[in-house]
Amino acid sequence: MTKKLQRAILFSIFWSSAILTTACGGALAGGTIGGGSHVYDHIVENWWVDVIACAKLNPCQPIAGAQIQIHSFDGYSAPKTADADGYTVWPVTSDLTDSDVIIKADGYVPLVGAHLDVKGSHDGRKHNEFLLQADHVDPSIYSLQQLETFHGALFTVKAGGLPYGPRPNAPDNVCIFGAYYYTRDQRQVCYDAYKSRGYSHGVIGPLVDPGYHNEVPSQDFRDDPDAFLDLIQEAYDEGFKPIVDIVPDHWGKDKGFADHVWTVDELRALEPIFRAPRFQKLARLVMLCYECMGDKYGWSNTTYIAYLTWLRDVFPNAIRILHTPGDLEAPVGQGDSTGGCSPIGPKCMAGNGDAWARIAPLIHVWFHQSNALFDPSYVDPNPINQGRTNEQNWYRLWDLSVRGSFVSRFTNGDSGWPTTSANSPDVNGGHLCATAGEFYSFKVWWDNASEDFARDHGAKAVQLGACGSMDGWR
Repeated sequence: MTKKLQRAILFSIFWSSAILTTACGGALAGGTIGGGSHVYDHIVENWWVDVIACAKLNPCQPIAGAQIQIHSFDGYSAPKTADADGYTVWPVTSDLTDSDVIIKADGYVPLVGAHLDVKGSHDGRKHNEFLLQADHVDPSIYSLQQLETFHGALFTVKAGGLPYGPRPNAPDNVCIFGAYYYTRDQRQVCYDAYKSRGYSHGVIGPLVDPGYHNEVPSQDFRDDPDAFLDLIQEAYDEGFKPIVDIVPDHWGKDKGFADHVWTVDELRALEPIFRAPRFQKLARLVMLCYECMGDKYGWSNTTYIAYLTWLRDVFPNAIRILHTPGDLEAPVGQGDSTGGCSPIGPKCMAGNGDAWARIAPLIHVWFHQSNALFDPSYVDPNPINQGRTNEQNWYRLWDLSVRGSFVSRFTNGDSGWPTTSANSPDVNGGHLCATAGEFYSFKVWWDNASEDFARDHGAKAVQLGACGSMDGWR
């Protein structure tokens, strides 16, 4: 027997033993809804209806503790508190055939004036389940595959009326996603620009940042991490899947934002912030950093492993992203050797595939950065290039049908590259999500280059096989 059926039986027994209302409008002790001071020339029956508060329907996910009121001839009733099943039961009289309800609950948008069909639902004819909308989007609604479908932008979206950036307040200024130094209305301009392009992702952070080349204000949220998290929640509420940049590449305001990439040991000072339940809940996508490696070969493979192992330890349930410096093919540097060395060890790898095999289990996504499209028509005279332009070569990186492309290597294992990663088999086939991460932001920011160019190339990369694009898409 269901709880709802049990309640119906008990309430029917209650009614059969109660003093019924008369045709002159007497009321049941305890507060029957209906009746009142009206005079009738017919028999008024006693009914009951239920009202159930739900966070989801089919089946109802109950909202315990919801405050529920129903409307009668004399106004709204006093609130009743929903039980653990989100359930309330109301005695009514048959003259109240139609009504509406008010339902309020912490964490949900109040439901006011929702229709209650008393005549059609009384005495268990049907259960009145009402859906409340959460006042904030819960990031858990997104599947891992949805989170890893990247259609977004770093700094290629142009919008007018925005301060800071390369062209303050001009119509072709660059929109900075989730920027704290914007007003709420200015952030909305940015969100609307992203939405109009069909974008799903943007990057927020890190906690500590000096401000890009003094063109935007500095930020240091260590004393108020909730303000930082409010920006992330705001992005979710606007329908986006925000990526959280984690590792600062400068000291904070206490040291004048001096140039400094935080070491793994120094990052441990931020762990109380990162490991807090709200941060863990909202940071479903975390990017290690933009270019904290310094130059192209600034980090050894061992250093990559150290940072990414720390990232996995602190964010075990998040999708972890590695963004690398321009035109880096594999996470190596600082004297690493990827061929012809022996014995195999920390500094000696059997090719780039071996270097990736040591990294792939720690991450889900690679944001590749390229400078090739800065001069798309250039043809490298080296015979091995076979007369192809930079643009053609860049497209080939993402073409699954081209043996040796990034996508083919991570999918088919070309040249000994790993075909598994931190992804489970049901997400991107378990392969590392090779994404056209950054390829035109620099040009749009500094040279006011074409946003359409970025969007066209990002879309083509995805069409060819890239896991996504984070510098434009259409």
